[in-house]
Amino acid sequence: MNKLINSILNALFIILFNACHGQSEKKADPENDKINIEQNQLSTSDALTLIANLSADIRETSGLTIVNNMLITHNDKGRLNQLFVLDGQSGKYLNTIKLQNAQNNDWEDLAQNDEFLLIGDMGNNEGDRKNLSIIMVPKKYLSAENTVAESSGKIEFYYPQQTNFSFSKQHNFDCEAIIYFNNYIYIFTKNRLDSNTDLYRIPCVKGNYAAEHLAVFESGGRITGAAMSNDGKKIALIGYNKNADSFLWTFENFKNDEFFAGDKKKYILGAYASIGQVEGVAFRDNQSVYIASEEIKNVRPSLYLFKLN
Repeated sequence: MNKLINSILNALFIILFNACHGQSEKKADPENDKINIEQNQLSTSDALTLIANLSADIRETSGLTIVNNMLITHNDKGRLNQLFVLDGQSGKYLNTIKLQNAQNNDWEDLAQNDEFLLIGDMGNNEGDRKNLSIIMVPKKYLSAENTVAESSGKIEFYYPQQTNFSFSKQHNFDCEAIIYFNNYIYIFTKNRLDSNTDLYRIPCVKGNYAAEHLAVFESGGRITGAAMSNDGKKIALIGYNKNADSFLWTFENFKNDEFFAGDKKKYILGAYASIGQVEGVAFRDNQSVYIASEEIKNVRPSLYLFKLN
């Protein structure tokens, strides 16, 4: 009888030991440890400074630019056709300007030349839009006092490579980033099939154009904003990976519009889950940029300053 009991106890001990041993081996999985270490390292960069949490009215902040020392931003898809004026030093809300004769189908970025603010109404999450455009707003309307503005026209465009307009989340014809350079508007796509961005250009003149494809860059994530420095010598692209980090690329020492052939540098801004979904970028000067992030779970819409090196 005692031998039978001892045998049963020994068998139970072996079963329990193997179960516990298996659990400890799972916890010690080197791949899991590697992922955890990488996530812990994705803390906010020391060069990234929070200026302010933005008003709830701008929780979907997307484009960003500076006009007359004022930051201009807007909300994206389905929101009102409004521009928001912010103080660049404090992030304080100053004014709302309603654009009376243009609809916000999906405003995604801002650029400018000497005469116009250029609003990229080109968000195309589902790949089914056929009304992509750049809205031209005379800069005379942009002030801390003016409350209404009118567009003076549109620059319409399309991607010749896109032949399928069926609803889909898997395509490379979304866009949230533009710059103005040498009489052209340059379009950086937010690819949903790969981790690249495609560069296109269209003339900055009213009309309807087939976007000219110029280059592809391995951005390592979805590009959501672009800016060019005041001297025209440096470009910034921002983007993110939802399960990892938000980042910023800079390009300089390029010739003509061969932007990706110049010197390039990638900055890790911080974990996506801690700084929000970065959407807008604007150069404060040649060594620093403003960055705006829209609201995500547990993170309010925010305005940051990032120092380049």
